[in-house]
Amino acid sequence: MTPDERVAYLKEYDDSDKTGEPKKGGLIEKLIARGNKRTEEQLAREHAERTAGQTNLSGAAATAGQNPVIR
Repeated sequence: MTPDERVAYLKEYDDSDKTGEPKKGGLIEKLIARGNKRTEEQLAREHAERTAGQTNLSGAAATAGQNPVIR
């Protein structure tokens, strides 16, 4: 980091500190974005599993009572 970049970075940091808002593109924002992405992927995966499970259950309900053999 050059001295000019450092001065600009510290100025941005001070400005964000004064307003109480996180620095744009800062570590906190990156961590939150990463967590949100992982949460969205997890929710999509769980929804797909639930949907697949319901499909399997409705297929089992349709054949219930047709085969009296217990396995």
